[in-house]
Amino acid sequence: MSSDRLPYPAEFRLQMVKLVRARCTPAQPSRKFNFTAQPNSNWVGYAAINSAKPLPDKEGLSMAERENLSRLRRQVRQLRHEHDSRQGLRPAFLPAPLGARLSQRRFCE
Repeated sequence: MSSDRLPYPAEFRLQMVKLVRARCTPAQPSRKFNFTAQPNSNWVGYAAINSAKPLPDKEGLSMAERENLSRLRRQVRQLRHEHDSRQGLRPAFLPAPLGARLSQRRFCE
């Protein structure tokens, strides 16, 4: 979808999923409502995953699992930051202190 186009409303997506589940192909409602079949196919796959009945060709995480994964990744990032700050490690984007750079230079020569 292009960046200047707004996402389809949730009600519209739900109606399209219902039409496909009522024995239509994803392309049929797409032609009728003048949009491509790919988003419709994606919505059907997401709905199947969220209902814990994924389609054979559609695998992935449900919305609850995605939210949980995001929360856990945030916690890991925060814990790593706290651990690094307690260990006295500096972030990679900060330069080493001047004394450390000079001692490295003498050691490498």
